[in-house]
Amino acid sequence: MCSSDLGVSRAAVARQYPTRDALVRAIAERAIESLGVQLMRASKKLKTAEAVERGTGMGRAYLSWARDNPHEYALVFSTPPPESAPPRSFYEESGQAVPLAFGAGLPQWTGDAAANPAFTVWALLHGLATLLTSGPLADLNNESKDRLIQATLERLSEFTNRS
Repeated sequence: MCSSDLGVSRAAVARQYPTRDALVRAIAERAIESLGVQLMRASKKLKTAEAVERGTGMGRAYLSWARDNPHEYALVFSTPPPESAPPRSFYEESGQAVPLAFGAGLPQWTGDAAANPAFTVWALLHGLATLLTSGPLADLNNESKDRLIQATLERLSEFTNRS
């Protein structure tokens, strides 16, 4: 997307964001905020749900946001993040919130990702989101992506129920 797509001049963009890095950083911050809003809405809707239903709903919200915002997802979660991305502390604070969102009924965040079941679930869903947005599954239509998301969450739910 460029300034003309937004109906503004290049000069207006340049006044607001003096460097390309400043613009990219602002886009990344807004994308993370957008993801946070989607997860917060899902969390409120699922507040009284049982743990597995809550985790599945949060997973669906995360994956749906990635599906609907593939460019923002790629920017926010690129490895390594672009130099213009928000500081690492911004990601660490946001990053802890994401696994906690999936952690209903699971042990709380301890700071040790390897020992945290919620973080493991998030890592699995993050992998699927990456495949759907910029990997070999990116060209699937949204209906196929939705079916894959649903099937993945159902299998994850079955596994969680067995544990």
